[in-house]
Amino acid sequence: MKYKRYEFSLQYPKPLAKNELKDLITVARSGLFSRYASDYTKKLEIDLARYYGKKHAVTCTSGTAALHGCLT
Repeated sequence: MKYKRYEFSLQYPKPLAKNELKDLITVARSGLFSRYASDYTKKLEIDLARYYGKKHAVTCTSGTAALHGCLT
């Protein structure tokens, strides 16, 4: 039996803006992905909290890390 192959891709791919690409490259080259080591992460958390109208926001390195944080 033949099955139709499903192509996994983003439904609505959006190109990165020049400033987003520049920031992404800066973070990748620095190797500082931890929230304790990067000013970019701190700024992202502040921006996320403001966007969602919350006092705080915490970023995680993975979904698993987020779940562990919720359970502790």
